[in-house]
Amino acid sequence: MMKDPIQFKVNKRIPYGTPYLVVHPGTRAKLSVIASCDNGTNHVSVSLENRTPTWLEMCFIKDLFFDAEEICVQVHPKRSQYVNAHEHCLHLWQATGVCAEWLEEVGVG
Repeated sequence: MMKDPIQFKVNKRIPYGTPYLVVHPGTRAKLSVIASCDNGTNHVSVSLENRTPTWLEMCFIKDLFFDAEEICVQVHPKRSQYVNAHEHCLHLWQATGVCAEWLEEVGVG
């Protein structure tokens, strides 16, 4: 289940999710986050205006929005299916069902 860190919620309605503004405690980067549930799968998009979020910043967001023992994934789709609405945006999806079972079986890390 996705968490709702209300202290970072932005008081603005958007049609495709819930917006948050999160300042990373180490890098001080102002991360724009949109949380949503797409076709039953919890998802967050994370972006910065002038650069792509780092691994540590993505880990921070993962821990903020998901439980420590939940598996979340970043996906690299087929090039023919690329969608790039924002140059510096990355996505996390919560793995569920067969996908989560497979990831636990093969081991990731």
